[in-house]
Amino acid sequence: MPPAIGVLALFTAALCAVNLRTVAADGPRIYRNEWALHVEGGTEAANRLALKHGFINKGQIGSLADHYLFVHRRTWKRSLRSSSHRHASLQREPEVRWLQQQVVKRRVKRRVKRVYSMNPWEMRLQQSSPQVNNPTQQDNHWDPHFNDDKWDKMWYLHCDRAEFACQSSDMNVEAAWKKGYTGKGVVVSILDDGIETDHPDLAGNYVSCFLSLFYADIN
Repeated sequence: MPPAIGVLALFTAALCAVNLRTVAADGPRIYRNEWALHVEGGTEAANRLALKHGFINKGQIGSLADHYLFVHRRTWKRSLRSSSHRHASLQREPEVRWLQQQVVKRRVKRRVKRVYSMNPWEMRLQQSSPQVNNPTQQDNHWDPHFNDDKWDKMWYLHCDRAEFACQSSDMNVEAAWKKGYTGKGVVVSILDDGIETDHPDLAGNYVSCFLSLFYADIN
């Protein structure tokens, strides 16, 4: 085998190995029976194209002008193969400026990577907390569960326990409480327009004067 062909063969094999590893890590792409299209001519043109090619126009995509969502009922809702023939038939239309068959988006839970032998929060607490604020040194009957009858249901605060199938003890709530941190004087900002500001649990602690500052920063 000539040297050039041998090098090319090795390169091809290496590339295939990388591609296989990528597919194994990310999983196969799953195609839906939906297409996003940019169609010139407005809704009438989009409806005409949908009817011509056997699609259903589900309407404009959000606030994107002239962008529509097409659905093909005779295509599998989820498939490992793209519908290239239906894609090509739409692509040949002069009114179609852009189109894309939609795929299933995978959601991956992000976790905090620990790079210290001691939790960073524990290090900060040890460095910043005076010993006098440590309730464990003042009261031998201190209850780490804060007398909260719903504490055992708050898996997201202590789900490193054996009965919960997760590990997110990075918040280290119990250690912070033992150091004397109760949350008093802390301002928490939540960017959510669905907050019930008049709820009995929030009304007494809701600070609305910060709202305009956040909107100013965001805009």
